[in-house]
Amino acid sequence: MDITQTLPSQDREEHLPRLSLRTDPALVQNELAREVLTILRDLRRRVDRTTPALLLMEAVERLSARAIIAARSVDQAVRSLANIDGLLERTRSYGVRGFAQFAADIHDEWSNGSGHPEGMVEADGHSIEIVTVHSSKGLEWPVVIPINRVSMPRRAETFVYRRRDESLHWALGQVVPPSLEDALRAENREKQNENLRLLYVACTRAMEMLIVPEFSWSNDASWAKLLDLKLGEVPELNLGKLPRAKVASPTPTENQQTGQVFAAEQSRLEQASPRIHWIRPSDGDSDVIPVQISTVSGDEPFQPSTSIEGGRVRGVLLHKLMEELVTGELDETRDSIALRAKQLVEQLVAQASLGNPLDAEELADTALRTIRLPEIRPFRRTLTSEVPIFGSAPASADRLIGGRADAVAQDDDGGRIVFDWKSDVAPRDADRAAYRGQLGQYLHVLGAQRGAIVYMTSGYVDWISAPGS
Repeated sequence: MDITQTLPSQDREEHLPRLSLRTDPALVQNELAREVLTILRDLRRRVDRTTPALLLMEAVERLSARAIIAARSVDQAVRSLANIDGLLERTRSYGVRGFAQFAADIHDEWSNGSGHPEGMVEADGHSIEIVTVHSSKGLEWPVVIPINRVSMPRRAETFVYRRRDESLHWALGQVVPPSLEDALRAENREKQNENLRLLYVACTRAMEMLIVPEFSWSNDASWAKLLDLKLGEVPELNLGKLPRAKVASPTPTENQQTGQVFAAEQSRLEQASPRIHWIRPSDGDSDVIPVQISTVSGDEPFQPSTSIEGGRVRGVLLHKLMEELVTGELDETRDSIALRAKQLVEQLVAQASLGNPLDAEELADTALRTIRLPEIRPFRRTLTSEVPIFGSAPASADRLIGGRADAVAQDDDGGRIVFDWKSDVAPRDADRAAYRGQLGQYLHVLGAQRGAIVYMTSGYVDWISAPGS
């Protein structure tokens, strides 16, 4: 509340200031809140092109989540950190643009009260770990103590499923069907066999010692009475004969790290860990939609909702058609391309509000004309679509270039040729210069001698050469 009260008031006085990812960090006076908001905004920008696993791992590191949790609760820190690792492990099954689905799954589990196994604590041999018998399958410990054998197994369900004939049986009020008793008997046999298997799992997890507590009394239906372990024949562990060890207090150590020593160590760490600045030439490309359209209720976009221009969506569709033509997924016939263009228009434009509907026939003609350009035809056999590139920037060790080339081919001499598709109808001189600079960076990373900017609408091909070639 203190943070929102310092924000500038909105146009209408009845509306309180609102803090969200759309809030400008410069308006936040609290230094810690401003830093956290800046980090979250930066992570939100990359939701559509980064996997949830990488995003959350980076968030944990940049927000110092592990250090904060360890300092907040000393006795529960290990288990809390293990749960963080367990959450990060769950995100590995989601691909790029899967953050919204991951958030929806977590929200559904939370709303339904669904349980999930806790993260496994990497014990160092001097701790006691409490786990359920179900989660212990496949694991082993030096010493195992089944501690909950006095409890009762789970009761039978109201509805009884008989596997033999795949039938369902239950009592309706006072009406008991004659087949219910037989179904209950079969169900109890299966449950008893399953409980015996669980006891076997619990008793075979010990590598060195299995300690079985003996109870003075337990219910006849409890786990302790389910199987006779012959405890009367097992020698009792007499701890009274063991001498009590003397525990010596640890010698206190003086912290000799002064402010000067800390500053010197911090300086050495900073020198040993140079900052890397990523250059992504295609981030400003108008053919790329940088904001992921949310599919989760209540998840607002990072920036105010705006209508996507028809030219931008047209560029995305043309890039997709060119990709499928190069990979061979799409036949090089007008009918096939037109049908695929119509499908893409229906899929993508349904998420955007366009003033002028896109013409699938025009998209098909443009893509077919581009793939048949005389400048591209000699390289069709070696043309590869959507090539990821990573490398260092020219004359800069701390700057790295990352991106994706639209297409890369090889000439007869084995040299690489980079193609960049552009859908601009009437590109300005500044746009052409920016495209040349972008392609020049791709040429540097791939070691290519030349490349071409292909303006698909006009059919013009702008060839450029690498510096020094």
